[in-house]
Formats: sequence, C-alpha cells, structure tokens
Amino acid sequence: FAQSAPAKYDAGNEHYEQAQLPNGLSVYLAEDRRVPLVGISISYPVGKTLDPADAPGAAELMAKLLPVLGTRHLTQGANDLIGAAGFYPWQVEAMARTDETRVELLVPAAALDLALFLEAERMGFAAEGVNSPTLAWAKKQVTDAFAQRTGGERGAELSQQLLYGPQHPYGSLSAAPKLDKIDVDWARQRL
Repeated sequence: FAQSAPAKYDAGNEHYEQAQLPNGLSVYLAEDRRVPLVGISISYPVGKTLDPADAPGAAELMAKLLPVLGTRHLTQGANDLIGAAGFYPWQVEAMARTDETRVELLVPAAALDLALFLEAERMGFAAEGVNSPTLAWAKKQVTDAFAQRTGGERGAELSQQLLYGPQHPYGSLSAAPKLDKIDVDWARQRL
C-alpha cells in the first residue's frame, strides 16, 4: 500500500495563540474573520463530580445562576447594558459537566470589549447578585430539568453509576438534585 500524505485540517483559523496570564487564567485565541461574531468560552474546573454528597445538583445550580446574576456594578444584570448598546445577537449559556462548569458566549465582534468586561464583572462580583428569588428560580430549573431527562440521558448516568460504583465521584452523577440545604449564603460562598 502506498502511503498518502496526511490530511491537512483547516479550521479556518487565520491566527492561533495560547497564553497563561499571571493570575493563572489560560487564554486561547483562534481568529477567523469569516463570520462577524466572537465566541467566548470560560471553563471553571468544578463540575458535577465535586458536588457535596449532601447537595447533588449544586454544579448545575451554579450553572443556572451564572448567566442571570446581577453584580455590584450591574444590579439588574447585563441585559440593560447590552440592550442600550444595541449588540445583537448576544447569547449566553452555562452548563455543568462532569469535571467542569462552562460559560459560553456568542456576541457580535464589535461587542468583544463589552463581553470581556461583563465576564470579568461576573467573575469578580457575581456572588453579590445571589438573592432568594433568583436562587429559587435556579433550583426549580435544575429539578425540572432532572425530571425531564430522557431515557438515553438517564441510561448514561446509570451506566456510570454501575461502572464506577456509588463511592466513586462519577458513580453519583445520576443522583436526584437535593438542593434544599443550599441557601443564599451557601451559593455566595461558592461563587
């Protein structure tokens, strides 16, 4: 058999950089000017496997809270500022995974500076935005989502439980959320 040249993967990136900031934050930049949008992904190394034993679902709760919290400087959250600036589309989604919690944004390229400011604001001051009504809303979102999981999603979780056993961090991922012990102070301390 004749060997062919390896296939060249082209993600369309015009430029790629990786840097480690003095505060420990890793930054990856992949430039692609074909679309006038910017994707930002912030990954925190805390996920479902680190949920307290008495509070399964805590990581998912934090993921629900992050995009909607106000801060010291933005008491109503970022939506008013984004609306006033007229930057659309502006999409924010947060998700808890096994070993990480991730916040992802998709914003117009012209809004990059504002998006980075808002995420820095969220990282620094989100705890101040936790209040009882927002926490109650997020708890309901998490418990409702768990109740609506389909057979395939539940099957994968149960397979992990069988494979790893209940004592392993991955073995407890199928546990129903128990968020009644989480109050405003608890949530603020973890943000």
